[in-house]
Formats: sequence, structure tokens, C-alpha cells
Amino acid sequence: STLEELDLRAAIKAIPSSCTRELILLRGLRRFGCSADGCRKAISAVPHRARSFWINSVQSMLWNELVSERLIKIGGGVVAGDMVLDPASGCPDLQDSRSAPRPVTQAEAEAHTFGLDNLVLPLPGADTVYPTAVHDHAMKLLQDHGIEGAHTFHIKELNLRCAGSWRRVVVKPNSLSVKLPPMTDTNAVLLDFGLPKGSYATELLAEVLGTRPLPAVLKAV
Repeated sequence: STLEELDLRAAIKAIPSSCTRELILLRGLRRFGCSADGCRKAISAVPHRARSFWINSVQSMLWNELVSERLIKIGGGVVAGDMVLDPASGCPDLQDSRSAPRPVTQAEAEAHTFGLDNLVLPLPGADTVYPTAVHDHAMKLLQDHGIEGAHTFHIKELNLRCAGSWRRVVVKPNSLSVKLPPMTDTNAVLLDFGLPKGSYATELLAEVLGTRPLPAVLKAV
């Protein structure tokens, strides 16, 4: 349905009161209308942090799809034109402000100098430049989602500018340990680990427990 066809009054009544941001948006559409200007005013009524979070969620979705496409089309090897964090640089951590990914040369690709644990891919954003190895895949992905150009992530009318960044394709936990607690009525295991910013413990647990098996291309990493 188009926005004009939606029964906003019914939608507002149906949504739980805990969905505050969604209610603000729907009430804004009801107040300002569903024209381009009305949509802008309705979205502007949502707190800035929440607006940014929505865009950030789309960025993460696009990055995940780009990673999947990259692994399917190119495979688990690192090829010329990929971007990597080089441990030899002394700053292999993306949280280090001195870290800067660099392109892989043809000679390095043929010598298998780097693995997937060195590979990084760009988060689509207002200033993202895509590596040559995935440029065409990224352009098609954005086009398939109706995204045209970096201006999509820089919306002056909504005071939004969501920049891109680099993310590791493979993240490994820090100091992973497994402990068995004292005998109780229930079976339990205690996992102690650390993850970099932006990584999710739920994903690690799914892989450890086997509820979301690793793709074959990642099993050797």
C-alpha cells in the first residue's frame, strides 16, 4: 500500500505504546500528511538519535549483504584490489586511529599473504569509497535497494549525515574460555570472552552452539 492508502488512525491504535518512535512517526504523518514535505516533517519529529539509528541499521544490513555477495562471488581467498589491515603496519586494530586499510597487490594475492581475518569491507555511507574488488557488487547492491549515490546517507533536510567506515569480515573473540559451574539441577556452561565494538555476542553464541553453522568458506579461518 502507498502511504496515502494507509489507515494511520488504525495503525496508531494497533501499535504497542512501547513503540514510541514508530508512534511519533505515524502521528506525524497523520498531522502533516504523506506528501514529501509531510514525510520530512514527520521524520524530523523523531529524536535525532533515533533517526540516525534507523539509517545505521540500513547501513549494517547493506554491509552484511555486501559481505555475503563478496564471499559467494569471489570466495574465501583474498584477491588483488581487496582492502586489508596489515599486521606488519603495527596497527592491526580498526579502533586504533592510526590504522588505515590498504589494497592488496597482485603479487600478495598470488602469494596468499593475507587471509580473511585480515580482510575489511566498507560500510556504505556518505563518504564511502569501494575497493576495486567489490566495487561492481556494491554498486549493484545499492541500486537493488533504490540507493543512488552518497547523498542517500547525507540528508540535509533531516540533519543526518551517516559516514562510512571499515569493518572486519571475520571477528574472533578475545580470551575465550569455557567454565563448568558447580553441579546444579540444570546443565550449564559459562563462556567468558570479549568482542570488538559493533560485534554481537548473540552471533558468537549461535556459532558456538551450532544453531547457526558457519558457512564452509569461513570454517578454515
